Amino acid sequence: MKIRSSLFWSLFRGRFIYLVLGLALLVAPFQVRALSSSDNHGLFMTEEVVCASFDEIAAGESVEGFGVVHPSLSISTSSNNAVAIEEEILPGAYRSPNTDYGLRNNGVGITKGFFDLDRVHDYTFTIEPGLAVSHFSVRMLDYGDFDQLNVTEHAVILEASNALGVNVASDTLFFTSDGQTLPRDGSSGDLSITGDATSASEGDPGNYVFSVSGNQITQLQFHYYNNSETNTNTPTDPFFALTDVCFQLEELVNVPNSTCADFNGIAPGSSVEGLGTIHPDLNIASSTGNAVAVVEEVLPGAYRSPNTDNGIRNNGAGALGGFFDSDREHHYQFSFASDVSVSYFSIKMLDYGDFNALNVVEHGISLVAYDANGIVVDVDSLFYTSDELTQPRSGSYGDLFYTGDATSAPPGFPGNYSFEVSGSGIEYIEVQYYNDSEDTPNDVTDPYFAIAVLCFSPEEAPDTTTTVCANFGQLPPGSSVEGLGTIHPELNITTSIGNAVAVVEEVLPGAYRAPNTDLGIRNNGAGALGGFYDADRIHDYSFSFAPDTSVSFFSLKLLDFGDWNGAGATEHEVSLLAYNSSGDLVGSDSLFLTSDGAIMPRSGSFGDLFFTGDAASAMDGQPGRYTFAIEGSGITRLELEYGSNVASWIGPTDIYFGLALLCFEPEQAEPELDPPTAVLELLRPKQAPEIGGKYLVEYACSETAPNLVSATINGYDVVSGQEVSLVVRDTESARIVNELLVWLFAPEFSFEVTCADDSGNEISTIVVPEFDTP
Repeated sequence: MKIRSSLFWSLFRGRFIYLVLGLALLVAPFQVRALSSSDNHGLFMTEEVVCASFDEIAAGESVEGFGVVHPSLSISTSSNNAVAIEEEILPGAYRSPNTDYGLRNNGVGITKGFFDLDRVHDYTFTIEPGLAVSHFSVRMLDYGDFDQLNVTEHAVILEASNALGVNVASDTLFFTSDGQTLPRDGSSGDLSITGDATSASEGDPGNYVFSVSGNQITQLQFHYYNNSETNTNTPTDPFFALTDVCFQLEELVNVPNSTCADFNGIAPGSSVEGLGTIHPDLNIASSTGNAVAVVEEVLPGAYRSPNTDNGIRNNGAGALGGFFDSDREHHYQFSFASDVSVSYFSIKMLDYGDFNALNVVEHGISLVAYDANGIVVDVDSLFYTSDELTQPRSGSYGDLFYTGDATSAPPGFPGNYSFEVSGSGIEYIEVQYYNDSEDTPNDVTDPYFAIAVLCFSPEEAPDTTTTVCANFGQLPPGSSVEGLGTIHPELNITTSIGNAVAVVEEVLPGAYRAPNTDLGIRNNGAGALGGFYDADRIHDYSFSFAPDTSVSFFSLKLLDFGDWNGAGATEHEVSLLAYNSSGDLVGSDSLFLTSDGAIMPRSGSFGDLFFTGDAASAMDGQPGRYTFAIEGSGITRLELEYGSNVASWIGPTDIYFGLALLCFEPEQAEPELDPPTAVLELLRPKQAPEIGGKYLVEYACSETAPNLVSATINGYDVVSGQEVSLVVRDTESARIVNELLVWLFAPEFSFEVTCADDSGNEISTIVVPEFDTP
C-alpha cells in the first residue's frame, strides 16, 4: 500500500493546520503557510545552503539576471532597475534613522544588498532550469517607518511556487499602524523604531527575515497588501531594501505525467463533470451536477472582482480557466480513471470571503485526500474569522473586502488561496466546509467563488490487497466485537469490561447522536462498514493480532468527540499508541484540543465544538471526525489513551463517541531460510614470519535459499572450488585474474556468501579464516 511514504506526516500536517494555525488566526491576522521540507515526495537530493553574493557588484549596478549574484538565481523586476547598495554610499534605498542626516542603507552590512530604483519593488526570484530550492530566505530592511498611502493595514508576502505555478509556501509580514505618514503607533509598537533598520529588532517590520520551505520551489515573488481604496497591491513604505538572500538547492526531478487541467477546451457555461470531460484521467463531480466552466471576463460569472457592479467577471481564472457550481452549493469531489491514483493534487480558490451569506463569524474550507479504503491521506485547510456582516470588512485576514477579493487578495489569503495535498495512493479528493451557524454548519459561507489551476500527478494505482478494513456491519448491531477472529481472523479487540459492541448508522444502540439534538441521527458517519463503541463508555480499547502476526499500518476513525465535556476540562487529549512484541513504543498519533470548559463546549482551539466536535458537521481532521494513523515495523498491540487537565478525571472527557474505519496492513512474516555453507580450507600455510596461506574456497546455497547472490572475500568475487592466497599485511592489496580474486594482502579477512529464495529474501554466512601462527 503506497500511502506509507507520507501518510504519517500528511495527517500531522493536517492536524497542525487545524489546531495551531486555526487558533493562531484568532490572534494573528494572517497565516504563514510554509510547508516543512519533510513533507516531500522523495524527489530531491538536498544540497547545502548557499547565499547570493553582491561582492563583485558596485553600488548602483544592476543585480538582475541569471548569474549576476549566483549562477543558479535570477532576480528581476518589472522596471529592470534593481541595483546593488552599500552602507553609507549612494544610491540610497533609505535613511536610518529617519532624518536628513541619517545613515544611508544602514544595516546591509558587508554582504551589501539591493533595491528597486523605481520603488515598485515587484521582485521575482527564479531558479535555474533543472534546479529547484527546498528553502529560501531574504531579509527586508527599514520597512514600516514611512506610509505613503496613510493606511492602517500593511502586509508583505513572499510567495513560493513550483514548476506548475502552484503555491508551495508563503511567509507573510502583517502589521497595523496609526495611518500617519510617519507612523508612531501600531501592532508592532512605535514604527519610528520598529520600522527603522537601525533600531528594529529581528522580526520587526524594519528587520524582517522572510523564510519559506517546501518541495519543487522554482520561483518566488513579493506581493503587497494594504487597506487603501485604490492601491491595495502597493508597498506602503517604498523606502526599503533587501539583503541576505540564501537558499538550499536541490535537483528538480519532474513528476511523470504532471498536468494542469485546461478548462478552455470546452465552452464557458458547459459542464466540466464526468470522467474525461476535462482530462482523460480526471473525474469532477458536484452534489448538484451543475459544475460549469468559466473564463475571465466572460459569462457565466462565478463572481465579480473587484466588488462592484462594474467588476471583472472571474478575474484571476488565468490562461487555463476554471469552474464553479452554478447552483452555488460547491460540494465537489475529484476522482480518477480506473487503476489511476495521484500523488499530488492542487486547486486555487478565487474570491472567497468578501461575501458572508450566512452572517457567521467562523469559516473553514478543507481539501481532503483519501485512499481507496477511505483513509485520509492528507488535508489542507483554511480557517478565518470575520464580522457578521453580509459584506464583511474585518476579521483574522483584515478587511475581507480586499483580502477576500480575487483581484486584491495576495496569495495565501481567502480570495486567492491554493490548496494542495500530497501522498501516495490518493484515489479521491473532497472539498469540505465548516461554519458556526446553527442550521447549516457544512455549507459554504461565500457562494460567489470559483476554482482554477487544478493540477495533479497521476501514478499507477497502489496495491491495496494487503490492507484490511474491518467490517462491523457483518454483526448484528449491539453484538460484541471483542475477541480474536470476531471481526477478522487476525484482529483482537478488547476492553476492560468486555462490552465493546457493533454499531450501524441510524440504528440502536447509539454511541452518540449527531447533530446534538434529541432528533439527531444515531452513529452518523459510521459508513458502510459500520463501527463500534464501549457500551459502558469507559472506552479503554486495546487492539492486538493473532500469534506470529504484526502490522506495519493501523488506522482508526474517531467520531463525535469534543461536543460533550463531562470532566469540565479545558485541555483534552486522545492518543493511539502502538507497541511491538517487546513492549517498545513504535509510534503514536494524538489529537489535542482546548475548550471553554463547559459541559456542552462552544469554543476552543477547533472553534465551536458544538459543530467541530459533532460527527455530522465536523470536517475531516476536526475532533468530530478525526482519523488516527500509525505506521511502523512490528506493531503487535495498540491502545487508546486519554488525558485532560482535570487530575481526578479518568478516561475520555467526552464519553459519547464511536469508532469506525479500522484498517490495518499485516506484515509479511520473514521466511525461515537455511543459510548457505561456506568453508575456507587451509591447503598450505605460509612460512614464518609471514602469516597466511593458500586456501580452498567452497560454498553451496541451501534448498530453501537456492539462488546465489554473491560470494566474496573482503568484497572481491570468488567461486567455489578455486584456490586463493591470503596473507596478513597492514595495507590491503589484491590481485585479480579474470575478475576473480587470486591473491589478497590485508590486515583481516571475511568470506561472505549470500543466497536468496525465489522471492528475493536473502540469507548470508560469514567465515573468518584461521591462520597457523608461528
